[in-house]
Amino acid sequence: LRQTFAKLDMAAGLIRQFSTPPASPSECVFALTTQTVSADLKTKITPCQFGGNPDCKSCGCIASMGLAAVAAHKLGGIIPVGALFRASIKIGRMWPQHSSAAETERDALRVIS
Repeated sequence: LRQTFAKLDMAAGLIRQFSTPPASPSECVFALTTQTVSADLKTKITPCQFGGNPDCKSCGCIASMGLAAVAAHKLGGIIPVGALFRASIKIGRMWPQHSSAAETERDALRVIS
């Protein structure tokens, strides 16, 4: 694309991600790293920032593709960042949650003054 459109200022790794978007929010790094709430600051928007039933295969979200490009990057040319991210999520889900849901919700939206 950059050869055809000279003003396109995007890394090749990012452009590649547009040709292979995630199949579902459970495969999308951006959806897995964000918690989105509606304007009432209480209602969680799921399964990703678009809510409802997103068409991930037709995704054109630059944030999703940007984080996918980061996940595809290999540390030391060997280990994909995404593999470390997915391992971190699995470990985090196994870790016992010590706080109540109400406490977590309150702290997530705390205003620092």
